Amino acid sequence: MSNDNQHIWSLDCIAICTVLGFALDAKNVGKLCRKFNLSKQGKRVDSSFGFYLLHKACHEQGGLLPKRLTKLLNERYTRIIQIVRATEEGSEDRILAQLEDWIKQTPAGIMWALLTDPRESFQHLGVYLVHQIAYGAFRDSRQRSLESLREAEQAKAAEMAENKARASLAKQKAAADALRERLRQTERESDDLKAACRRHEQRIAELEAQPDREAALLRRIRILEHELEEVRQQPAVMTSAGAPAESDLLDLSDKSGAPTFGEEPPPPCAVPACETELAHCAASGADPCPLDAMHVAVIGGLDRLEPHYRRVVEAMGGQFLFHNGDCQGGCHRLRTAVCQADLVIFITRVNSHSALKVVKGLCKKTGRQFMALRETSPTALEAVLMGAA
Repeated sequence: MSNDNQHIWSLDCIAICTVLGFALDAKNVGKLCRKFNLSKQGKRVDSSFGFYLLHKACHEQGGLLPKRLTKLLNERYTRIIQIVRATEEGSEDRILAQLEDWIKQTPAGIMWALLTDPRESFQHLGVYLVHQIAYGAFRDSRQRSLESLREAEQAKAAEMAENKARASLAKQKAAADALRERLRQTERESDDLKAACRRHEQRIAELEAQPDREAALLRRIRILEHELEEVRQQPAVMTSAGAPAESDLLDLSDKSGAPTFGEEPPPPCAVPACETELAHCAASGADPCPLDAMHVAVIGGLDRLEPHYRRVVEAMGGQFLFHNGDCQGGCHRLRTAVCQADLVIFITRVNSHSALKVVKGLCKKTGRQFMALRETSPTALEAVLMGAA
């Protein structure tokens, strides 16, 4: 670089770009481009393209723009140029150490003062400073670019992770919706099964109650059949002589079946029991109280004949207990009657199998005397009692 040539066009590209880059902002770049008509038809240009046009114009030796920029830089950095001119020559490190504060404050002024200094050593120091600053700027720019690229990659990775998380969340949501729908379906199926269980339980209860209902109906049928038979056949008149035939009696110890008793044989004492008849029985030599306060339980028979059964038993001096044999409501009363009795008369014609089973088992267990009677008439009961007495 010549000592006599101190204009901007004497600098190389990197020096021009570095000095202009630090000295001019985007606003001044735009003003200079418009003032010197560097843009086509005076149109506004962006700062980067305007900076390119200024740099290109600065290489025109003797041009108006280079002269104007040279004058502008000399006027702006007059104080720094004076300081550099007053600095004595020496080692580059000593000079840079002396100018260190100014380099930090106004790097464009120091570069312009060194590059335009008539001393060749200072010009070389200016070129070195330009390259140092340019390299630092390029390095910082590269670092910023790498950081920007890294941030972009991180942002992209974060976006991908977010998209992946959203997709996973959507998948989980869909799975949760499917599970909720499956749960609702299971609940509906459970409700249906519960309803079916209730129906089956109701049906089972009906089936469990059916034997009791059938037993009650069978008992009712037997009662009606017996009443119909009594309507068709007039009941026999009780006689005052004779005892029941031996074939009409049956003890529980006979396991072949229940014996039958005839209705015709009259007892020694007629029903009802009154003092005249008891006196008659005593006069005739018969025992007026053959049962002798014995507790007699009559199981089965017709409910409407209960008063007649009672008169027969009490007329013979016994204590009367009665149960119609209906076990649909439970067997407690039946067991109580059997346990309180000394003699149990079981009428088989109108009775239930469950009652027979309970009575026979309890009599066998407790040692009660058991006798079976097929007929339901009070006459047949009286004959059985006379035979048992």
